[in-house]
Amino acid sequence: MICGGVLIGRSTLLTLVAGMTWAVERGADIISMSLGMAYFEPQFDTILSIIVERFGVLPVIAIGNENHGNLSSPGSSPYALSVGAAERRVKGYDIAPFSSGASLVFPGAPEYPLVTKPDVVAPGVQVYSCIPPTKVPGGSFEYTYMNGTSMATPHVSGIAALLMAANTKAH
Repeated sequence: MICGGVLIGRSTLLTLVAGMTWAVERGADIISMSLGMAYFEPQFDTILSIIVERFGVLPVIAIGNENHGNLSSPGSSPYALSVGAAERRVKGYDIAPFSSGASLVFPGAPEYPLVTKPDVVAPGVQVYSCIPPTKVPGGSFEYTYMNGTSMATPHVSGIAALLMAANTKAH
């Protein structure tokens, strides 16, 4: 496993591409991205298609927390394995109300007449997070529980890594 930070300081599309390039150059099989942009960025389709088709790397990307009917880039790309958030309810599990998702058409892309995202959901509500601890009353520092598709994405990345490790001929 390799880890790289791309959301440091004033992050741009260029810093995200540089981070993905860095990971591919170091032999990553999966790129896990718990991030999203508030706008559609068509360049991600090109970038992710190269990562998938040329290098065989699986991009696992959070779909966003803007409610159903909305999507975030790069998770909206047809080349991304996009992840939404699920939550435990009294009677089973359901999609978290904040989890983004929609069906969309990519104009001028006949190979993708209709794309429905997210591709999969995972636990994304009240997930014990590794975000740096915050100071709580009494002076101690503690980790906390968080909600979001960014909390769900690492679950899916981990499962994909286990499946790849069990089937080394597939990648």
